[in-house]
Amino acid sequence: REVLSKDAAASVNKFQVQGRSHAPSLDVSYAPIAGLAMKFAGQIPKHAFVSAISHTHSVSGSTLGVATFRNAIVYANGDVQTDRDGFVLKGCLRNYDRSSFYNHNRWLNTTLPPRPIPTQHFGTVISVAQRWTAIYHILFDSIARFLTIDPAIRSNKSISVHTKSPPQEGFHQELFELIGIDATRLVTGIVSADVVIVPESNACVFVPTPLIYTLRRTLLAALVHAGTLPPVGSDLSGACQIVHVSRKRGLDQKSMARVIMNEGELVAALTTGLRNCRLVDHDSHKKMTEQLALFSGASAIVGPHGSGFSLMVVSKPGTVVLEYIVQGGYLVYLEMALRLRFRYFSLMPEDSGHYKPMHLDAAMIAKSVELLSSTLAQPYLPPARKNETIP
Repeated sequence: REVLSKDAAASVNKFQVQGRSHAPSLDVSYAPIAGLAMKFAGQIPKHAFVSAISHTHSVSGSTLGVATFRNAIVYANGDVQTDRDGFVLKGCLRNYDRSSFYNHNRWLNTTLPPRPIPTQHFGTVISVAQRWTAIYHILFDSIARFLTIDPAIRSNKSISVHTKSPPQEGFHQELFELIGIDATRLVTGIVSADVVIVPESNACVFVPTPLIYTLRRTLLAALVHAGTLPPVGSDLSGACQIVHVSRKRGLDQKSMARVIMNEGELVAALTTGLRNCRLVDHDSHKKMTEQLALFSGASAIVGPHGSGFSLMVVSKPGTVVLEYIVQGGYLVYLEMALRLRFRYFSLMPEDSGHYKPMHLDAAMIAKSVELLSSTLAQPYLPPARKNETIP
């Protein structure tokens, strides 16, 4: 308890010790997550580590690792630096190659850059910052990690929450407030703290199943509490609704990434070919509770690869997902769809690329209508799997 401020310690009822070594040099292994043994690579110097105590709670049957640092500086992207060592989060690095996608958290005890001047200092900070600001990364690389912290600690109002996105960004602030974290607790930039608590980061485009389930359960409970969704046990069957996820056109090539140039043709074909379904455009400017409620009631979701698909984390099992993917792209939504028992399909337009616009030819548009129509006509029959339920 001495690692926290007095106010924070007063709210903590228990810590869970994971049997980690207290030797002078620590090799801290995290508990298995969805069959994967996540751990820090290399030896962790004891002088940089407060203790081997984990401030975690059970997440769908698994316990996730949390590192704690004393007298540290946290960079805007979540990396940590003490007097003698640096700690770099695993994940999608700015200058990455494919081999780095599933890399471990790692220590750098070589020559470090000069310690930057922090903009603010705090007693205790929980850092869930990471490198990217899209809603996918805020949901799965920040908020999902935050939910691994023991509730008694994360609910303590004296502990600040360090994030990547500026707090004034609407959806970012809304999502944290939806899980009970007031925007006044959010801090950004380079900060220092007496104690820095860092939940284990995700490998690039890979989110452990327990985190997906925990985030899903938390968001759905928050929507019910807010009155946006009916209470648990209500009849959610209703008219067929297809959520169309669109990407907005920009002024330069990068902002045109994966924009469907003939989107009007696709919308017209879906409207005509699926007369028994209502086609609804996803509006990313609406309140986050409204956006999540839209996806929770979706019969199908269709659109080009992009962060908008991350909201399907609250969709019901059996939801049909049609994603237009690109050559050399990420299959993160395929992985998520399989874990949430969605009926997933993908189509790849010719000459596609992550930062290029798309064009769907007539055959692909017709195939899209056929896939959605035939799949929606079939009742969803969940696979028989023992001891597995979707929250």
